[in-house]
Amino acid sequence: MKSVLGRVLTLILLFFAAALHAGVDYDYELRLNKAKAYVGESVVLSMKVWQTDPASILFFEFAPQKSDAYSVRLLEERTEESVAGTTATFRYLLFPKRPGEVRVNFRFVVKRTTEARLRHNNTGEPVKAKAIDTTDTAEPLPARTLRVLVLPKEVALVGDYRLEAKLDHTSTRALSPVYLTLRLRGVGGEPPAGLDPLPKMEGVKVFADEPVVKVRYDEEGVHYDATFSYALLAEKDFLVPPVALEAFSCTRGELYTLKTRPMKVAVAPAELSTLVDKETRPESIYEIVESLKRWGLYLFIFACGFVSALLVERLRKRIHRKRGNDAFKKEVKHAKEAKALLKLLVRTDPHRYAPFIDDLENAVYKGEKVDVARMKKEVLRL
Repeated sequence: MKSVLGRVLTLILLFFAAALHAGVDYDYELRLNKAKAYVGESVVLSMKVWQTDPASILFFEFAPQKSDAYSVRLLEERTEESVAGTTATFRYLLFPKRPGEVRVNFRFVVKRTTEARLRHNNTGEPVKAKAIDTTDTAEPLPARTLRVLVLPKEVALVGDYRLEAKLDHTSTRALSPVYLTLRLRGVGGEPPAGLDPLPKMEGVKVFADEPVVKVRYDEEGVHYDATFSYALLAEKDFLVPPVALEAFSCTRGELYTLKTRPMKVAVAPAELSTLVDKETRPESIYEIVESLKRWGLYLFIFACGFVSALLVERLRKRIHRKRGNDAFKKEVKHAKEAKALLKLLVRTDPHRYAPFIDDLENAVYKGEKVDVARMKKEVLRL
């Protein structure tokens, strides 16, 4: 019985020792910028973590766990080094998708290493946490709870937006298009994908260009700027109906409607002379020959340009390779020490020069002897 109690006590002590070790060399600040938000409203998640033990060498990884209750956008991931150690800052935007209490969980990993392990991995290149030998520990973080409020009504947009409409002409001829431009701008939640604000119009053929959408994320949410362009074609007078989009402003806490004014387009009958030739006659053989000559000339010019581009590109690559090879040989000749030659070979082609790199690493970090002059000659012969 005493033996069992002793083992249990040992396990408990080891657990508490591990828990104390997990947070003894770092501290953090984790917060949401608001405790409640509407569905679709942006919420800023901030995580700042820093070393409390300057003797440690730490790297940090952090991200909110994926969930069908919200979507996530990374705003910033920044690491700063100082005498006190590493400080990492992470900022995300969360967009809740459904009302109710939403728990936000996290993945937080602390990567620990030592000076000795750094020296073993580093061959002169910049140190990267993912490329060196570290002990990775998944540290638990308490979940954050967000109260998500239901929208007063299902709307197309969440945020503060404005809508503009512009028609290039208010009169045209039959079968001659007029061009309509709609511009939607604002800040708030993420607008729905595939948004097309123009309603259907009877008797009007609508040709839509691909929307030009610009999106930028910051602490205010999504900065959205989209331009929708349409060509409208009709045979008689028509009306461009008002474009209406319902929205909800989280800053004002109210519903509103974006609405353009209706626009009339007068359509005159097309002139018959613009639709049909004045006389019907077959194309002459001379016109056919001239047309073939023109097409042959266009194809010849295109072929010449294509071949010239290929030759220029090959010549440029050959010159670039020669210059690069000459520069590499010059650097090899000027490398006086094993460490300088090691850095050069690792930077140039670590796979090709792997046997030399192994010998040079043994010389630099383990003190083994190596004939640098002989090795330089062998490298230049490759």
